[in-house]
Amino acid sequence: MATILYLIRHVCIALFIHPERYRHRYPMTEFGESPALIADPKQRGILIVEDDWGPREAIRYLLKSRSYANAHFARNGQEALDKIAALGSAIYLILLDIRMPVMDGMTFLRHLARDCHHPVGIIAATGFPSADGKREFLEVSTPNVIALDYISKPFELTEMLESVSRSLDHIHAQRGVTTAS
Repeated sequence: MATILYLIRHVCIALFIHPERYRHRYPMTEFGESPALIADPKQRGILIVEDDWGPREAIRYLLKSRSYANAHFARNGQEALDKIAALGSAIYLILLDIRMPVMDGMTFLRHLARDCHHPVGIIAATGFPSADGKREFLEVSTPNVIALDYISKPFELTEMLESVSRSLDHIHAQRGVTTAS
C-alpha cells in the first residue's frame, strides 16, 4: 500500500510541477484553445460508449489487437460527458451505442453538440437500426460533432475497424483545417 501511495504522490507531483515534460503524452486543451493534433493515428483518443459488456469487450479487443493505444470507456451518456470533460480534445472519435440507461446516445449527442468546441467524430452502433434513427443521428451533426457512420449491431469487426480508421483520419484533417484558420 505504501508503494502505491508513493508512486501516486510522485506521479502527481511530476505532472503538476513539470507539466511541460508530460504535455506530449497527454495532449489535452482547455475550452477555447486549438484542438490537439496527434500525428500517429494509433495514439488518437477513442471513447467507446456502450452499456453491454459483450460489444464493449469486442471493441476493446479489436482496438487492442490493432495497437490503438488511447481507448477510453463509458457505460452511458452521462459517463461519456464526464470523460470528455476530463480528456478534452484528446478524444478524436466516439463509438456510441444509441440505447443505454441513464442517458441514451441521442441525448448525449445533443449535449455534446451544444458544448463541444473542437471537431470530434461519431460512429453510432445500434441493435435497432431504422431509417428514422439514422436521419435523427445525421441531423444532430454540427461542424464540431460530426456524424460519420451508422452501424447496426451485431457488426462485423472488420467493418468497425475500417470505419474507425477512416473516421480518425477524417477528424484529423478537420482539426488541421480548424487549427489553420
